[in-house]
Amino acid sequence: MPFEEIDILIIGAGPSGSSTALHLLSRDPSMRGRIMVVDKKTFPRQKLCGGGLTEDAETILRELGLNIEEIPNVVVGTLYFSTPVNQFEYRSSNSSHTLRVIDRATFDGWLLSKLLAAGVQVRQGVTVTNFQQTATDCLVSTQQGEIKAKVVVLAEGSNGTLSRLAFPGRKPNKARLVEWYTDEKNLTPGQAVFDYSPINKNINGYYWDFPSISGLRAKGFFDSTIGNGSIGSLAALAPNGQVVGGHPILQFTPRHNNQNGRILAVGDCAGADPLLGEGISFALGTGAKAAKHIIKAMQRPNWDLAHYQWTIINSPMGRSLYIRWIIAHILFGLPAPVFQWLIWDVLNKAVIWIARHWVLGWARKKTT
Repeated sequence: MPFEEIDILIIGAGPSGSSTALHLLSRDPSMRGRIMVVDKKTFPRQKLCGGGLTEDAETILRELGLNIEEIPNVVVGTLYFSTPVNQFEYRSSNSSHTLRVIDRATFDGWLLSKLLAAGVQVRQGVTVTNFQQTATDCLVSTQQGEIKAKVVVLAEGSNGTLSRLAFPGRKPNKARLVEWYTDEKNLTPGQAVFDYSPINKNINGYYWDFPSISGLRAKGFFDSTIGNGSIGSLAALAPNGQVVGGHPILQFTPRHNNQNGRILAVGDCAGADPLLGEGISFALGTGAKAAKHIIKAMQRPNWDLAHYQWTIINSPMGRSLYIRWIIAHILFGLPAPVFQWLIWDVLNKAVIWIARHWVLGWARKKTT
């Protein structure tokens, strides 16, 4: 059967897939004709997400020469944290704002428009069904035909089935999330809330309350342990049944291997932040790491892609994910009131220091 050939096939046109392609072009503009991006959806498409862009996400976008002000957004100056034992505020020490909130459908479409403007081949409505690897390439089967690529970047997100095909031995560590919108005016547009008090209600995570570009408040629950129950049981905690969606999330763990032969995982497919459920900055960041790894592999015989996982872990982004994984295990693994009091009250200043220096701001720390 005839097939198309391309050097780099990116499956998924969301933030991680678009980031991979844009970073490849930023490192080597001649890659333009050697990249193909496919997605099973047609953009714009709705995406369940709180829409929070941290300073790390904005740093990566600026380095790509992209101006987030081109799309509607809401700036958040102060984050309010509520815990089982106290409340405190957090403001960025490096920026005039702490968080920026966007609409995911608009944001993803904006990134995709940058790919199209750069001349990257993008195909929407393409469903991938299988992979077949050799030592030098990967044959990808789709409902529209077959594509042979030297490298496949898997950027399909948390809910895709392809990761099970690409990484059959990987045991997923999943969280759950639900989201809803209200017209409550209890907070100003420039305020956002992370409420960790549900830890005492058998939810290993938090409740969030963000502004949105529609003027409504975007709210939801993030639970880091899907074993606590179904999406439906978490949705039942939402007031008045106002849930607009919910789904499981694949969490980052250092035990996961995000490379299988010529297939590299990025974004949520590589694992989302297990502490805050933050996805966008790490989607952009893993795309940057995948691009860097691919460019280096191109200089080796047979495009040797070995040690991709080390490229991720041995970076400021990887260390931030690793620290968040450790903190999540401590915070959510010790729900008893005495431990929560110790973490949030006695160690409050240490928690904030760790957040400023180890959890956030990783995109400003350069690696070679």
